[in-house]
Amino acid sequence: METSRPRSVPALRLVLSVDFETTRAISPAHPEGDRIVLAVTGGTFHGDGPHGRFDGTVTHGSDWVTRRPDGSLSLDVRAQLLASDGTVVLMTYTGISADGVVHTAPTFSAPTSSAWNWLNKLVCLARGTVRDGGVSYEVYTLA
Repeated sequence: METSRPRSVPALRLVLSVDFETTRAISPAHPEGDRIVLAVTGGTFHGDGPHGRFDGTVTHGSDWVTRRPDGSLSLDVRAQLLASDGTVVLMTYTGISADGVVHTAPTFSAPTSSAWNWLNKLVCLARGTVRDGGVSYEVYTLA
């Protein structure tokens, strides 16, 4: 019998922190559960990338939420980030929220000719916290 070697656990590196400001409308009693549409009305983000510190604002987006029978929320989000250099980056993710904690797997789409192209190549995980008027996330990638 072959003995197993301990597996190394991948390290995570913080990519960015983002704060979304939101408003919501509820549409109850769909077959899958109640629908909640969160409009992303603004926010900010910042982080450290291969070219140094970066920041910007969240211009708009939406989160199509389904409240599942067990009370958890299924998320489907598209948000537009406007970097301080004027570059628009799309942040897209699905995830689950339960008890005020959100877990997601964001992907990014930045212009390939921009300094933000490196975001297109990341596999990310994020943990967020729901707060009055929005949600705050920390987005990580494998180091």
